[in-house]
Amino acid sequence: LRNRTIPVVELAGVLGSGGRAENQDDVTLVIASVAGQLSGLRVDRLGERMEVILKPLDGLLAGTPGVSGTTVLGDGRVLLVLDLGELLQ
Repeated sequence: LRNRTIPVVELAGVLGSGGRAENQDDVTLVIASVAGQLSGLRVDRLGERMEVILKPLDGLLAGTPGVSGTTVLGDGRVLLVLDLGELLQ
């Protein structure tokens, strides 16, 4: 990235979900700066950008690694909000 090499993390691997078919020709990366360090997060796809009100996790989900909270979408679905600082350590 701009003549810099940055580490790339596979989101599926970090979250412990099953692998997917490897297609090295078409990769989507989210580039994030966490504590001043750039990292790439390899994702399957990108959704739309949205502003949300973050609610902390409680009950059975409290303390789930890599998740900072939840939000409720307009259609009633619950969206987990990832903690990039924890995922990209």
